[in-house]
Amino acid sequence: MKNAHLGVRIDPNSRKGRFLSVLWFALGVLLLILAVFLFLKKNEELRELPTAEALVLAVEHNKYESYTVVEYEVDGTAYIHTFDSYSIFRREGRRITVAYEPEDPEQIFEVGFMGYFASILAAFGGLVLLLISGGPRRVFRILGDRKRETEDNPAPWER
Repeated sequence: MKNAHLGVRIDPNSRKGRFLSVLWFALGVLLLILAVFLFLKKNEELRELPTAEALVLAVEHNKYESYTVVEYEVDGTAYIHTFDSYSIFRREGRRITVAYEPEDPEQIFEVGFMGYFASILAAFGGLVLLLISGGPRRVFRILGDRKRETEDNPAPWER
C-alpha cells in the first residue's frame, strides 16, 4: 500500500509511461515555443508605442469582480482607464507605466511584468512539462527504441 495517497502509479517503462513521456515533452516544447512567440509579440507591440506614468486610483478584488482604475496624462489631457483584471503589483497610490496608442490614447497596455504574464506562465508550464517527461535524453531514447523495433526484435514491454 506504499504511495497509496498518490493515486494511480504508472510504470515509466510501460507503453503508457513511455507514451506519456513523449506527450509531456511535446507539449512542453510547444508551450516554450508559444512563450517565446508571446514574448516577442508583446515586446514588438510595446516597443513601438509611447509610454506614460499612470496613478492607480482604485483596486477592487473579491469573488465577484476584479478591476483596477488608473489615471494618466497624454499631451496635457487626463484619461481614466479601468483594467478588468487584478494584479498584486497594482496598489492604490502606486505609479505604473502604461503604453498607449498614439491615435487613441484611451487604449492602453500595462508595461512591465504583468504585460508579459502570459509568456511567463507559458514558459513555466513548458518547463514543468519538460521535467515531468524525463527530459530530452529519455524522450529521444524512447523514440530511438521505437525505430529499432521489428517483429523479430519486439519492444521490451512486449516480450
